Amino acid sequence: MEQDFHVRNEGQLMVHLLRCPRVSLPNITKYLETADAAQTYSNFGPCSRLLQKRLAEQLSVPVESTCLGSNATALLSAACEVVSSENGPRCRGFFPVFSFFATFSVAKMLDRECLWYDLDEALLPVIDDCPAPQDLVYLTATFGTSSLERLFDFAASVPCPVIIDAAACLPALLYNRQKLSNIPPNVIVVFSLHATKLLSAGEGGFCVFGNNIPDHIEKLTNFGIDTKRSQKWERSFNAKMSEFNAAVGLSSLDDFETNVQTIMQAKEQASSVAQGYGLNLYHDFRTPTLTLNLRVNDAAGLISEMVENGFELRQWWSLSPEADRTIHPNSFALHSGLLGLPFDWTCVNTYFEPMCEMLTSTPRARQMLSWSDC
Repeated sequence: MEQDFHVRNEGQLMVHLLRCPRVSLPNITKYLETADAAQTYSNFGPCSRLLQKRLAEQLSVPVESTCLGSNATALLSAACEVVSSENGPRCRGFFPVFSFFATFSVAKMLDRECLWYDLDEALLPVIDDCPAPQDLVYLTATFGTSSLERLFDFAASVPCPVIIDAAACLPALLYNRQKLSNIPPNVIVVFSLHATKLLSAGEGGFCVFGNNIPDHIEKLTNFGIDTKRSQKWERSFNAKMSEFNAAVGLSSLDDFETNVQTIMQAKEQASSVAQGYGLNLYHDFRTPTLTLNLRVNDAAGLISEMVENGFELRQWWSLSPEADRTIHPNSFALHSGLLGLPFDWTCVNTYFEPMCEMLTSTPRARQMLSWSDC
């Protein structure tokens, strides 16, 4: 998922690497000239501040309640630290056992007691041990959902800080003109600006936080340095966004509407193809992301079957090493029931449709599919 570009043959396997939207080199140069004129290339320079301001305005949140970072995982770690450090070792972290790999890394780095929860049918936490005010709850928004309202409602029901990993959600929120002015006071939302997102800084992250969240997240991205060059928060590191990445982000934001229209048209085409073969796509085909997921009965088995037939498929998300089938049955069902499909808007007919045909024409593969009711 971290790689870029087209289809290549490796033996008999047709490996389809994710093709990212192009960025405008002239626009990047234009923005970098601003940073160069200031002779500032990091440390919250003019490009970084402009990108932060434009994103805050589009989401209708105060720029003071936002922060940019070198990547979303670093911001998620900083978000966990900023709330857990307030409550010390008493703070427990509640984490989903089914999530993207970054979740498990963040939990490991937190150095607090971690409790792993299952998900219900609405993909909300199933938590038996009620969180206390000094705890934190970590939520993940699956595969680029276009609304965070359900997660905000959940956050409003617990007495502790809530961190929402909304990595792929920012393009969908902007595309649907969703605002975050109603963010609950106990919430931090973190978005990814990775190259594989439709709004990209190459590498980068952006977060929005509510009124009850300590406002030193940005300082945690700069080694925890407070006034007079003292390191007030030692559990911190360098996670600032550089001016080079900010310039890419600004250029990507300039071209966002054009890129979204292109991707959504291709997704509609892919959805039509999949429906024609009776395949059951997950809801992310309605959102502007570079991923598609298929509802299946045996994801691992299908991956093995399709590799033998020359196609590569993926399970985008995984299970924590703490996962227990008896304690987290819904998470195991999600892991085995969702299969990531390589999606490239430039070759729906030449790659995506042959893949759908192979999925539905191979007897062993057909047994592992979850068929559409259409």
